[in-house]
Amino acid sequence: FFQRIQSRGRARTPSVWWISGRPMAPMQSYCIIHPQSQLDSKFQYDSTQVKIEVPSSDSSGDPYDDSGMSAGTGEEDVIAFDYVFPPKTSQEQIFQEIARGHVRNALQSFQSAMFIASGASGSGKTFAVTGGAQRFSDRGLIPRSVSALFEALAAEPEREDVEVSVSFYELYKDAVVDLLSERRRKVPIKATENGPQLIGLLRQVVATE
Repeated sequence: FFQRIQSRGRARTPSVWWISGRPMAPMQSYCIIHPQSQLDSKFQYDSTQVKIEVPSSDSSGDPYDDSGMSAGTGEEDVIAFDYVFPPKTSQEQIFQEIARGHVRNALQSFQSAMFIASGASGSGKTFAVTGGAQRFSDRGLIPRSVSALFEALAAEPEREDVEVSVSFYELYKDAVVDLLSERRRKVPIKATENGPQLIGLLRQVVATE
């Protein structure tokens, strides 16, 4: 129905993550409404929040009963975001708002950026992150970020002093899978003083996008 994209970097939200006792930059949270969503009165949104009417639970803690929805006794759940993208928002607009600034900051100030897509099956996570396969304009956050990175590097006077390397992996069923390996092998995670490390994850040096 909708998905959430979170990015870490300079943000307008006050929340801060801590890893290994060190503060990380505040996190931004975005919502992308699926273009095929069937919107009704139980789901409302504006530019910064989503309101969802959910069935009420009783005091015994029993599971939600859908009968309350039809009777108009459901509870309203309000989720706040930095920005809510309406249906049919272009991939370019989403990239410009969510990722472009963080990609350039990563190059200029060597600060890392992380984008996390979460949502139910079929909510559009893969499309948002990697894009569609039919149209070039459907490229998602990853290919657009790579393009933006090399565009910025091309304008740098000391371009030859910069080396770009790429790793590509996914989290699947509580395991890290290396997508650059031929057999898509699982990568072990090791806890260190500097945070978790992916042992043996392939890293490929690249010269162009």
